Order: sequence, then C-alpha cells, then structure tokens
Amino acid sequence: MSDSEEFDSLKVIELQNELKKRGLDTKGRKVDLIERLRQAVNSETEGDTTRQNSLFTDDESVAAVINDDIISSSIVR
Repeated sequence: MSDSEEFDSLKVIELQNELKKRGLDTKGRKVDLIERLRQAVNSETEGDTTRQNSLFTDDESVAAVINDDIISSSIVR
C-alpha cells in the first residue's frame, strides 16, 4: 500500500495527531492534511538517506585515521 492510500484511510483526527507529532499545522481539509503529512514523511525519508550517507563518510574518515595511526606506529618501532 502506498503512503497516499494509507493516509487516505486515516481519519482526520488521526492525520492531525500525526501532523502534531511532527510539529506541523493541523488545520485544513482532509486532502490538505494528507498532502502535508505526505510531504513531511518524504522529507523524513530524504533526511534519513542523507544521514546514512554522512555516517558512511564519517566511517571512512575514522578508517583513514586508524590506518594512519597504524602506519605511524609501525614506523616508530
């Protein structure tokens, strides 16, 4: 089931609760609430992807520092 179909099946009060959890405006027609919630969910999903990509970059940086430390300590010995 797509997000739009899932949101369509929610009652207005349920949509408002979901919007309230996200700190968004809870006023408007049901179609407006669905659109607002859909946009919020899409933004959250994009944010998760960005966060995962930045974690990957951080992991690469940590690996490079550890590798440099290993090389440095083997040269010192």
